[in-house]
Amino acid sequence: MVLSLIKGYELAFPLYIDTEGAGGGRADNLGVDDRTEAIKAFCETIESAGYTAGIYASKSWFMHKLDMEKLSGYSRWLAQYSSKATYEGVYDMWQYTSAGRLDGISTLVDLDLSYVDYTDARGSNPRRLDEEKQGAEGEEENPDAPLAQQENADENPQAVVDVNLQENAGGGLDAVENTDEGAGLILQ
Repeated sequence: MVLSLIKGYELAFPLYIDTEGAGGGRADNLGVDDRTEAIKAFCETIESAGYTAGIYASKSWFMHKLDMEKLSGYSRWLAQYSSKATYEGVYDMWQYTSAGRLDGISTLVDLDLSYVDYTDARGSNPRRLDEEKQGAEGEEENPDAPLAQQENADENPQAVVDVNLQENAGGGLDAVENTDEGAGLILQ
């Protein structure tokens, strides 16, 4: 389903799966092993089609509902609504509020920080936003490792506005336009 919806689109950011329970869903009662295997299958499917895959979850979900050792090769998007992320694992993006406001959007929006510049490489070879600092300290980089950790969370973030794309009546996705401020606006 996901692959059919994105067919023909060039995506800069990874495709993230969100398995957090919304109450009453058929997957809400999955155990850690089954949920982890389902996520792994999704990510493998996305990556075999040439896209980058990732996992979106809250701090608690990452810590208690998933086996992150088995999912270590995928991008992580942390949802933790606070002024400072306290998740000690690795993550590439941080969603820090669901109560953001942006000119031109009448409803509240999620606000996120990305520690990876996906826009330069169109998702195929993302660049660390802190790679100059990393190199200057003489640290050896592993280009295959997930890229952001809590200790560099305040250094050189790239602002991201989380806009959920919806399938439109014609079977495609609503278009998104980048404004000068970097915010995505859904055009209908």
